[in-house]
Amino acid sequence: MLLADDVGAEDLREQLQLGLTGRRRALRDVEDGAVVLAQADRPVDAERHVREVPLVGLDDRKLAHPFEQRRVVTDPVGHVLAHPVAELPPAGGEDLVEQVVPTDRLDRGQQARGERVVVRREEVLGIGGDVVQVSRSADAMADRLTRDEVRGLEGSQLLEHPGPAGTDPLRQLVGRTRAVEAQSKQELAPEGGWTTRGQDARRRLHGGHGGGLGPGGRMGHCDRLAPVSAGRRPGGTLAAMDLDLSPEHALLRDTVRDFMLTEVAPVIDEHERSRRFPIEIVKRIGALGWLGIPFPEEEGGAGLDTLAYAIAIEEIGRVWGSLGLIVAAHTSLGCGPLHLAGTPDQQARFLVPMARGDVIGAYGLTEPGAGSDSGGTRTTARLEAGPDGETWVLDGGKRFITNAGHAGTYVVTARTGTREDGGPEISAFIVPADTPGFTVGRLEEKLGLHASATGELLFDGARVPAANLLGQRGGGFKTFLQILDGGRISIGALAVGIAQGALDASIPYAQTREQFGRAIGTFQGIAFMVADMATEIEAARGLVWRAAWLKDQGRDFGLVAAQAKLFASEVSSRVTNNAIQIHGGYGYVTEYPVERYFRDAKLTEIGEGTSQIQRLVIARRILGLRVV
Repeated sequence: MLLADDVGAEDLREQLQLGLTGRRRALRDVEDGAVVLAQADRPVDAERHVREVPLVGLDDRKLAHPFEQRRVVTDPVGHVLAHPVAELPPAGGEDLVEQVVPTDRLDRGQQARGERVVVRREEVLGIGGDVVQVSRSADAMADRLTRDEVRGLEGSQLLEHPGPAGTDPLRQLVGRTRAVEAQSKQELAPEGGWTTRGQDARRRLHGGHGGGLGPGGRMGHCDRLAPVSAGRRPGGTLAAMDLDLSPEHALLRDTVRDFMLTEVAPVIDEHERSRRFPIEIVKRIGALGWLGIPFPEEEGGAGLDTLAYAIAIEEIGRVWGSLGLIVAAHTSLGCGPLHLAGTPDQQARFLVPMARGDVIGAYGLTEPGAGSDSGGTRTTARLEAGPDGETWVLDGGKRFITNAGHAGTYVVTARTGTREDGGPEISAFIVPADTPGFTVGRLEEKLGLHASATGELLFDGARVPAANLLGQRGGGFKTFLQILDGGRISIGALAVGIAQGALDASIPYAQTREQFGRAIGTFQGIAFMVADMATEIEAARGLVWRAAWLKDQGRDFGLVAAQAKLFASEVSSRVTNNAIQIHGGYGYVTEYPVERYFRDAKLTEIGEGTSQIQRLVIARRILGLRVV
């Protein structure tokens, strides 16, 4: 079947189903995320279009012999197949295996000449307008596409599907100047990463903000987030490196940003002035699924990944640091230990309501005499027998606990004995807010983050069932070290968000504020300050996202998380300080938000381990020495 203008859309059942009957598609190299296998004979720049038309690879799912024996076309631009042109099978969703179709390619003299291309297994969408269109190519690789065209093709759809046993695992994709190796589905969507999720979770997560929801609650055109990994693979080929956010990550970012600007920003000043915990807003974002973003659906979460969580915290902190801290403390410190060490019964009873946003969580670690030295815990827990079975009895207190007084479930650490080496045996316990003997002490008056609650936890013979021991007895120290590693990612993201908010406020001010008859942004003293702020924020964001990515890959992320938290928090302090300097006297008064950003940023250098502790962690990992 030749690619002729007289082939109507009505001849293809798929176009009838898609509602495309009676109209031609535009002549483009890439359209609607599909892959164009033939280019129309039209006067175009040969150098550009020959390199930008997506090329097609071969399928190895139906073939048992090695790849090299079946790679018929190594350069579609320069070789013509010797065997006759095969006919396209009838439309209806059938698969094409090594199907040969004609295509017009332009040589370097800008002359169109007919050639034939091997089409691998795909579903033909239509033939019309001198092009063949194929639905969501699973193994096509665009060679040197423009940036916009690359975004039009789903990265997760361009590289997937490993070959069967007995075939070359490093299946090469046909390209004009290079061969790019396809990664397996397991590499693209690793365990713990983004996977296909239920419709309810997607609806709750996006809450109707930002658009992008299709029929049945699907988000856009991508049902799975599968970022392409970078680096050298066995065999010497290089895998593609993609630093763009996936469509779903970008949609989440835009959705959170829109919600914060339209529904939250107008009430911030009221809550900050009265130091009022934003319980109504917290309930709202809980209903949207934002209080359990990185946890599986069976645990009440949204089933997303750590990168999605970091993006959400950044966008929340970009508008309101207090709310960002509330969400970060609830998610990383409140829910995190239950996800990491909880039994199925503990997760069903405590974690599910927390991840769904029905209950706020908090983590009790710091004590009046145990800050950076968390191993110096003095709160004790002893196991006693009673008429209702064994119970743990807690005595002591905690200090500087975020969400104190508003949390319904607390995870706290306590000494349960002495280890063989003489050190304290520290265990973790789940303490419901209504536990007899447990009370919340004073709430702190803080420099910044006025709408978040920070207070004391007091235990005076507080009794919890033996089943509320979280993890193994004596395993609390190991658990909270792991929790702190993950929590540093969220605090780093919060720091980036606060810094970005300060930059967002400084740019229009520098553009419109005039001194000496010109905008202050035209003076190098201000312009260079803005340049440094933007550069440092971008670098900090990259570190935070890398730490999140490593965690999602199941790799060691502790070092990068400490680096990200250290750098992002200190960048946040520098950026917010510069924002006040740019605003001058106006930056020092509450009329402008930069003074709030400045006060809020300082906490990020203290919480989840001070900057000095982060440097200890980093130095010890790099040097392999016990730096003190």
